[in-house]
This record gives sequence, C-alpha cells and structure tokens, in this order.
Amino acid sequence: MQLQGKCQLAALPSAGVTWETDDNGFVVSATGKEMKVEYRYDSEGYPLGKTTINSQNTLSVTAKPSADPRKKLDYTAVSRVDDRQVGNVTQSCEYDAYANPVDCRLVIVDESVKPAVSHHYTIKNRIDYY
Repeated sequence: MQLQGKCQLAALPSAGVTWETDDNGFVVSATGKEMKVEYRYDSEGYPLGKTTINSQNTLSVTAKPSADPRKKLDYTAVSRVDDRQVGNVTQSCEYDAYANPVDCRLVIVDESVKPAVSHHYTIKNRIDYY
C-alpha cells in the first residue's frame, strides 16, 4: 500500500489500483486494471455521485441532496447503466435541534427487474449530547 500526504491512499500495487485526491483530500478518481471510477462532490464535500467505466459498460449514480443545507441526508439518487435507468433511491430523515438525523427512511427501487422491486429500511441514530 502506498500513501500520500496526510496518510491518504495513493495506490495498492498488488491490486493494481491507484487513487487521486483533490485539494480537500477527497478521492476524485480510482483507476484499476479494468475500470476507472470518478467521484463528484459539492463545495462542502457532500457526495453527489460517481461514474464507473469498464470495457463493457458505464455505471453512473447521481445524487441530489435536499435544498436545505441542514438536511443533506434527505436525498434522491438515480443509477444508470449506459443511459438506461436501473434504480433509484430516496431517503428522508427527521432531524434533532442540532440538524443531526435521528430517524431516516430509505427506499431502494431496483428497476432492472420487471416488475420493479422496492426495499424499505429504517435507520435510527441515537446521539447523546453532553
């Protein structure tokens, strides 16, 4: 394993993987023997998606967070393979007085099968302030 700068991943030679980071330390690309992944973030570092390219397909995931900057875990995302939508995700949360999510509902829809299949999850966080 090779590290760069502040102990950030740079390469894993045995697996043939290298990473590139931006000025904020976020991984913006990963390159392997058979694929390349590019990651996208907003100005605060919130992930907005990624694109994975191999010799056969392009998989893209595009996330859209809530317009309210205190509720970025409320988001929708769409997954596409070669411009064909294959899934979507929606998450909505209840937040405490400090804008931390305490109860989230996550719905993942697999559109690659007919009929589409939905999976529903609940995520609960307990935060003790002192």
